[in-house]
Amino acid sequence: MLHLLPEQQKKTVLSEYRKRLSIVTAISLSCIGVVGIMLLIPSYIYSQEHFNEVKKVKTALVDALEKQTGDKTAETVKNITENIAALQPLGSTELPSYVIDRVISRASSGIKIMQYAYKLEVNNTLSFLVVGRADTRNDLTQFIKVLQGDPYFEGAKLPLSSFTRERNIDFQFLMNVKGVASSSTSQ
Repeated sequence: MLHLLPEQQKKTVLSEYRKRLSIVTAISLSCIGVVGIMLLIPSYIYSQEHFNEVKKVKTALVDALEKQTGDKTAETVKNITENIAALQPLGSTELPSYVIDRVISRASSGIKIMQYAYKLEVNNTLSFLVVGRADTRNDLTQFIKVLQGDPYFEGAKLPLSSFTRERNIDFQFLMNVKGVASSSTSQ
């Protein structure tokens, strides 16, 4: 039927058709939006009420906890602060990684260091245990002399039993790191 109309009227009918189609689409989308909002309103109200209830319970619990603990909170904070301070007793130059790097840099190619252990003593000195194997007796004596000559370490002495073998000598010695007590008490 549209083919029987003249061109001018065809254009008029098509534009009228597009207007009506756009109006129906807009009304349909508006209706869908309104229905969607109406369906979401009960969920929103429920979640808002639930949130308010949880907030009231939380406030009540916090108030009850504050009344219960009273002065214990200050004591707990003090204990936690002391524990944190005890976990960080060393300065940056007394960190075990720094000491290990310093020992490794003084070891020659004939020294193989296999194990380290360190302990912060009660008097705030850092004791450092070195366990390893030396290829020869000469390598071992040179390593100990270098450590004894280093002003950073003190007390690096080998037991005589470490010198009983000529080659592949297992050794173990304990030394103290200087300067730990002065830097950690000033923190």
